[in-house]
Amino acid sequence: GFIMTGHTWTTDWAGDIYLIKLDATGNMMWDQTYGGASGLSDKGYSVQETLDGGYIVSGTTESYGAGGDDLYVIKTSSTGVVQWTRTVGSSGTSEAGREIQQTSDGGYIVTGYTDGGGFLDVLLVKLSSSGLVQWSKVYGGNSYDFAYSVQETIDNGFILGATTNSFGAGSWDAYLIKVSSNGSLQWSKTYGLAGEDRLQAVRQTSNGEYILCGRSNTFGFGDYDATLLKTDGFGNLQWAKSFGGPLEDQAWFVGEYSTGGFVICGYAYSFGAGSRDLFMIKTDPNGISGCNEISGSLVTN
Repeated sequence: GFIMTGHTWTTDWAGDIYLIKLDATGNMMWDQTYGGASGLSDKGYSVQETLDGGYIVSGTTESYGAGGDDLYVIKTSSTGVVQWTRTVGSSGTSEAGREIQQTSDGGYIVTGYTDGGGFLDVLLVKLSSSGLVQWSKVYGGNSYDFAYSVQETIDNGFILGATTNSFGAGSWDAYLIKVSSNGSLQWSKTYGLAGEDRLQAVRQTSNGEYILCGRSNTFGFGDYDATLLKTDGFGNLQWAKSFGGPLEDQAWFVGEYSTGGFVICGYAYSFGAGSRDLFMIKTDPNGISGCNEISGSLVTN
């Protein structure tokens, strides 16, 4: 079946975390909401099935924690019953958890952002299998930096997909961060031109390289276009593609499929029935889809 998370206003006008379980044909099996007092916002951004058949959810909460927005993690059973929760944050700052993954040691890795330094910085938190914070790290510069995506790598480190205003060619640039198993920075790369190039998801490929997706207004067909970038195992850019039309189009998820190509999912204003429509793109291993596609050359730093 399928599991998905987000937030709902049906029980609280400010929003509660919403978890939905579907069967293999998309029929709802159960749904659960998680939140606090009315008027306080709690949002889910990422969910994954865990090794014990339950689920791990990450997001942000105003209802619990130290105050303001805190990073929020919920561990549930296979039926959505809460087994434990964890908040990460401090009074006077805002934190959010954008993606969470279970790690090979049975614990969890979650990334997002914190504004503890006055600007947003990338936040990476490692939790034990019972939700205890083992370590947390912050990455960034003297402006805004935030992460949407994290994955454990084959060397037991982690790859982070982020966006930076601190480094790169100017404005917003895609920001790829590689760290060790204890969060120590091993290398980072930016990809962009003078305009806006954002990274919104990353996955390691079967051969140990990286595939990235996001949006760009520096090359493409006009406004923002969905982008797909391929790097080697050290973050060196191999190629860059954009997909779209004259209006805003974005990519929010990327995956590799069994024949070695890639699938991208996001939304499009340029195509469809009007307004914002679901946008899915399938490419070969070289990023070629055969339609609405253009190659680009981004500066790597």
